[in-house]
Amino acid sequence: MQLEDISNGKVKDYIRILMDDDTISSPFTDGVSITLPKCYLYLLYSTCYFCFVYTEKIMELEDNETYNGYIIPDEFTEKAKCIINYSLELRNRFIPWPLDILDPESDNIFIKDTNVIFAYSLAYIYFHEYAHAKLKHSADTTSDTILQQEIDADNFSLDIILGNIDDDRIKRDYGIGVACAGISMLFAISDPSIIRQRNHPDLDIRLANSMSYINISGKKENYYVYKLLTVGLTAFCDIYKVNIPSTIYDTIEDHYTDLLRIVQEFKDKL
Repeated sequence: MQLEDISNGKVKDYIRILMDDDTISSPFTDGVSITLPKCYLYLLYSTCYFCFVYTEKIMELEDNETYNGYIIPDEFTEKAKCIINYSLELRNRFIPWPLDILDPESDNIFIKDTNVIFAYSLAYIYFHEYAHAKLKHSADTTSDTILQQEIDADNFSLDIILGNIDDDRIKRDYGIGVACAGISMLFAISDPSIIRQRNHPDLDIRLANSMSYINISGKKENYYVYKLLTVGLTAFCDIYKVNIPSTIYDTIEDHYTDLLRIVQEFKDKL
């Protein structure tokens, strides 16, 4: 499909990386070429590492039946906290990637898996922008049409990367990538009022829509994706000082749904 579209001039045969030193901005397409800003890629990688490390640590404690809602800091969780704090600062000013904190080519035990998650996140983001080019979407139209175009682009991307996958383990891996992409969009905002979007579904709704598309039948694989989502949404609430009541949930889906409700109520008060 891509080769045919390249041949027909619908899309360029390369991805452009915007290498300036601007603050975080979103990926975009001009109709034929796709551009990924450097600072957004830094944020996305940081989000993948942070969410993955914390999810792994929580799952380890749950397996040992020692999880009480808290994680004792160690080398890896401290790196995860430092790298996400670094990326959040990119909302305000450019700072070069801190190799002293995290080197994506190092032998850190979480790096190899983070690199895979990052690639899956990029696949979701790339095919969203690719959909705009392929489907000839235009910004020169009504706001309702632009909103529908964004929904169509999300669905196109999800269908491309998940439509023919039956293996729950692979669905889990792509689901983690999609989840990290959605969480990174929440982390990218410098003002919480930006959760509300004019030309996209609201960021929390967009995340929920994407996750509802992913149908994982395996309990263990499904649990992992939703656990990672709760890690990301909890971190978002921590960033903006949103109170999360202490609650015991029957299922991980209940926990995720309640966090979305909390974010929605926060958004409604803005």
